[in-house]
Amino acid sequence: MAKKGILKITDGDYTKSYAKLHDYANVFHMKNKRAVVKIQYKTHVVETYFKRISINFDTLRNGFISGCRRFIGVEGYHFKTLSNGILLTNVTFDANNDIIPLAVCVCEVQCKDSWKWLLELLKEHPGMLNDMALTIMSDKWKRFNSSN
Repeated sequence: MAKKGILKITDGDYTKSYAKLHDYANVFHMKNKRAVVKIQYKTHVVETYFKRISINFDTLRNGFISGCRRFIGVEGYHFKTLSNGILLTNVTFDANNDIIPLAVCVCEVQCKDSWKWLLELLKEHPGMLNDMALTIMSDKWKRFNSSN
């Protein structure tokens, strides 16, 4: 109980932040016109809850198309805060072997549906997943692939 109190003081009231998420997405989109920002909610009886948000950066997608390796790594990280949740990322390597994020997603749980939702963002950009050979790597591949 004391830990939750300390986290609330240091992290603030995350429920108020989630209520403003749509406004944050609008501001982000105004500053990054061609970025793809998607928010998904789930409705339970009369209340609506945040389910996930994903951001796909246009300039990074264009860099991937024009010169990065045809490799996408997918990884998930667990938050250690009051709200918990998962940060999912799609990354690639540039010519200098630097890691470049392509898309990020904050979601409630790491599952096949969340990964599918994030990976489908890549298909929305012309040329992103064209006919060239592409390698996608994840340490969760067996688990998600076997649950078809």
